[in-house]
Amino acid sequence: MGFSRDARIVECRIGSEKTRRHVIEQLSSSHQGIRIRIFGRDPTLVGEPAGHLIPSEIPRSEFAVGGPRCRAPSETERLRSAIEQSAEDICSNDGKFFGGIGNLDAHVDKTSAMDITYDGGTVTGTTSGTPGSVGVLLAHGAGVGQDHPWMVTVREGLVDAGLFVMSFNYRYTEAGRKAPDRMPMLLAVHRAAADALAGECDSVVLAGKSMGGRVGSHLVGDGGWPAAGLVYFGYPLVPMGKGEPRPVGHLEAIEAPQLFFAGTRDRLSPPTLIAEIVRSVPDGTLEIVDDGDHSFKVPKRAGKSNEEVLAGIVTRTADWISRSVLLY
Repeated sequence: MGFSRDARIVECRIGSEKTRRHVIEQLSSSHQGIRIRIFGRDPTLVGEPAGHLIPSEIPRSEFAVGGPRCRAPSETERLRSAIEQSAEDICSNDGKFFGGIGNLDAHVDKTSAMDITYDGGTVTGTTSGTPGSVGVLLAHGAGVGQDHPWMVTVREGLVDAGLFVMSFNYRYTEAGRKAPDRMPMLLAVHRAAADALAGECDSVVLAGKSMGGRVGSHLVGDGGWPAAGLVYFGYPLVPMGKGEPRPVGHLEAIEAPQLFFAGTRDRLSPPTLIAEIVRSVPDGTLEIVDDGDHSFKVPKRAGKSNEEVLAGIVTRTADWISRSVLLY
């Protein structure tokens, strides 16, 4: 098990399906050394040309393009130029490359792929940023994987705040299944990912979206894993379709600082019930997201965009880690 820094992936997020397919065709024929993923505005993978692994001396990177429009074919040429330029800049500019592509914004982050080996198999992990004293393990929720836009946004935001972040897939996600594994398997994969990150940093914060946060809490509260802190982006206290909250005794056994985010419209993580948990744990903090649902999406009447809300959550998380974890 270890970090594999020998491949490069280009991820393009472009709104138009026609343009996405055009970009795939153009880059597939002209860039045989790049593995390309093309995403739209939803998390659906539109295309990933096969056989686009490049020599081991070239680092892996992530290339994301976002914006209101991307028109073929002129934008394809600009996209190609940005990719070619980033191959040099990504290693000389602290692992990052920023540049404009017409009316789009281009952003390249140096990321590394790794195999996470647990007792029974291997899943994929992705690290971003520069290893430091504190690393953040970001676990996905039940219905999405580590490449979901929500996960990518949070991961990149924490990296921009100066943190080293690892995300990973659980076994069922890696296998393309929708139904989550049972808790013992979730814990086995989560522990393997945490152990891998601990080998790169002095201390690790376990963060997770919904189910991912809950699994991390059991890893620490029941399994005794030595986390420096825990962050819950919507702790799923009340199971979907049920009225009775889950037991929380393991949360009360955690000595490390714990940060809970709860949206006022979140039925799975009601702020009033989460507040009771925060009062019962040794070191708890509650951040309420006004008008937020379980994914912190807000209605138009909130006066903020979903992107602004999520950016605020990322900022509050980074500030909390700086205040509570680095001094822990």
